[in-house]
Amino acid sequence: MEPTDAQRRARAGELIATHFDRTMKACTSPRGVYCDLSLAFVFSALPLVLLVRQAAGNDLHSGTTVVLVVLALAPLLLSLAISASLRGARDQVIDWIAAHPFPLENLNSLLLGISDEFEVSFQPGVPLPSREELQKLLNPISEDTIATEIHEETRTATVRIGVLDSKRLPLRTNHLRYVRFQRIVDEVLLPLHRERPIASVRLI
Repeated sequence: MEPTDAQRRARAGELIATHFDRTMKACTSPRGVYCDLSLAFVFSALPLVLLVRQAAGNDLHSGTTVVLVVLALAPLLLSLAISASLRGARDQVIDWIAAHPFPLENLNSLLLGISDEFEVSFQPGVPLPSREELQKLLNPISEDTIATEIHEETRTATVRIGVLDSKRLPLRTNHLRYVRFQRIVDEVLLPLHRERPIASVRLI
């Protein structure tokens, strides 16, 4: 008997965190990069420095003070507002997980920007693809996405997503990695599943 949509969503919800923090929400959206408070502080730094200089010169009553206060607060308020606008991120992730016939495990590590590899487990008795066969399927996604190993004993294939971390804009690369993983699952693994049934996909 096929599970209902409610049952699928319930199972999907068990695979991810019950609460998404700022980093996890930011990972799901291209706007997420603006949730980075450290980036917001960078944009606020210059007007704050100018405000300090005005205070040192007892010039806080000039017309530019209000402008500088607005410029200093705007990046921080924008960051907080965008983060608040992504409060439905967890439901969107649940919907995406629930739409697949195999479980997507340990997705938290991807949403937190920790994982760049995943493991595909195949059902017993299913012939495993060779590394070359799997790589041919992955190439249209990105040349940087690599099928690294096929493990006959565990019936698994290991794949590197291939999005390098950015020290300056980590939330942006987190999102790019998440989007690429979604493409791999939807454009490669789902069609593969019809020919070689997949038991699970797990971020490692």
